[in-house]
Amino acid sequence: MSVNNAYLDLTVDFDRQVLSGFAELSLTWHSNNFETLILDTRDLVVKSIMTKTASDGWKSVSYHVANRD
Repeated sequence: MSVNNAYLDLTVDFDRQVLSGFAELSLTWHSNNFETLILDTRDLVVKSIMTKTASDGWKSVSYHVANRD
């Protein structure tokens, strides 16, 4: 798998020192054997993860955020 493009759409709240928004990754899968994608989410709050469907729609997928190491 390789990342072709990363798009960030962020809002800055200077008073609270918080960034909020979303990240969109365009991926190329080089094999059909992948079932898991591991991303570094340190110090991030992840509220949802979605994937693009074959019909160009979006659907929510399950995810797990590990404890901070």
